[in-house]
Amino acid sequence: MIRQGEEQRSAPATDHPPGGALTGAEQQRVIDALAGLRTAVGAILEWLPLERRRQSDIAAFLNLDRISIQRLIAVSRGHGAGLDALRRAPGVRAVEQFRAASERVNAPAKLLSPLDEAIRGYRDVLHDLGGSKSAVERRLRSTLSLRPPGEAGVSTLDARMSLFRSAASVLGRQMRARMDMTIFWPSASDGDKLDCVHTRGVLGHQARPDARPMTIEFMGAARGEDAGGEHDRGDGLHGVLSDFSTEPPPVVVSRGLGGRYRHVFDSAYTAGGRAVDLVVSHRARGVCDHPIQEEEGRRLEVGALLREPAESLLLDAYFHRDVLRGVIPEAELYVWSPTLGASLDDHWLDRVEPAPPLECLGSGIARCATPLHDRHAELTRSVFENSGLDPDSFVGYRCCVRYPLWGGGYFITLDFSAM
Repeated sequence: MIRQGEEQRSAPATDHPPGGALTGAEQQRVIDALAGLRTAVGAILEWLPLERRRQSDIAAFLNLDRISIQRLIAVSRGHGAGLDALRRAPGVRAVEQFRAASERVNAPAKLLSPLDEAIRGYRDVLHDLGGSKSAVERRLRSTLSLRPPGEAGVSTLDARMSLFRSAASVLGRQMRARMDMTIFWPSASDGDKLDCVHTRGVLGHQARPDARPMTIEFMGAARGEDAGGEHDRGDGLHGVLSDFSTEPPPVVVSRGLGGRYRHVFDSAYTAGGRAVDLVVSHRARGVCDHPIQEEEGRRLEVGALLREPAESLLLDAYFHRDVLRGVIPEAELYVWSPTLGASLDDHWLDRVEPAPPLECLGSGIARCATPLHDRHAELTRSVFENSGLDPDSFVGYRCCVRYPLWGGGYFITLDFSAM
C-alpha cells in the first residue's frame, strides 16, 4: 500500500547522476545520520529489561528477525566507518519496525522521541542523496574509488575514525565524549588579570580489565602564570561534581605537585564493560594577565589535549564581554607535543588544516544544550550559578568534533595583537 506522497519520494532529489561521487558535505550528512541512529538505537537497546542481551534474546523479546537485530546492534556500537558503516546499518523499514516494537514493550517516550528524530534524519538523507540505501552505498563507493591513495590525511573524518579505533584497541580504553568548558572573566581583585573556572567531563568511559587506568589532572586551566588557583571541594572530592558523575564517583583522588589533584579511574567501576561518567571542576583566581596587557604573545588560548581516544569532543569557552573587547575567537588544531601545553607561538609547524569548526552560541547560555550530553544545559547553568556569574554578561563559543584527532590539541584562541 502506497501512502499519499510516497510516490514523489521514490525518486532521488539530487542533481548528481546515479553513481556520482558524494561531495564532502553529503558524506558528512551520511555520517551525522548514522551517528543519530547510533545514539537513539543504543539508548533503546540499553533500556530493554533483559538479563541477557544476545541477538536471539533481543529478537525474541521484540518479535523481530535476527538479521535486523544484528544490524541494529552494529549501528548502535558504531561498527565500521564510511561505506562499511552504511553497509552494516539497517534499512529505514527495519528501524521503523524496531521503533514500533519498542513502543509495544512500553519503551519510555523520552527514548522514542529521539529515535523518531533519528529515523527522520536517516530517511531524509537516503532519499535526498540517492533515493535508497543501496543507491547511496553505490555513490559512496564511487567517492572512495575517485580518492587518490594518501589523499585522506589525518584531518579527514574517516582517517580520524580509524585512528580512534586503533588507539582504543591499543590502550584498551575509550570514551563516548570528552567535554571541556572554560569561563573567563576579569578578576575582582585585579582588573588586569583574569579568573576562570574550567570544567572537564569524561562521558561514557569504558576500559578493558587489563587496561592501565585513565587519569584526569589540571595542569593549568589557561595560558599564563598560575597565580594561586583554588579547587572547588563542594562534595569533598576535590573538584568532582558528583551530581553529574556516576555515583559513587568512579575515581581515586591523589594529590600532586603544586596543589594539583589527580583523578585516577578505579578499574573496579569499569569492570564488565560498564560505562562511567566523571565531571570535574577547577576554579582559579588571577590565572593570567589579560593578554592585552602583554607586550608579546597577546593571545588567550584555551583547549583540550586528546590523549585518550574519544568519539566526540565538546569544547566550550565563555568570555566576559570585558575580556573579548570585540575580538572574534578562532578554532585551531595542533599535533600534540610535550610543550604544546605551554604556548602555541612556537608550534605553527604543528598546526593541522583545515581548522576545526567554531560556533558562536551568542550571549548567555540559552543555546548551550547539545545531544552529545543530555545534561549539558543543566551542568552549564550550575557552573555559572555556583561561580556567582551572570550568564548574560558572557558570549559563548563551541568547537564540536566527531572523532577528534587522537594525539591532537583543539584550541579556541583570542588574538589581541592588532589592538
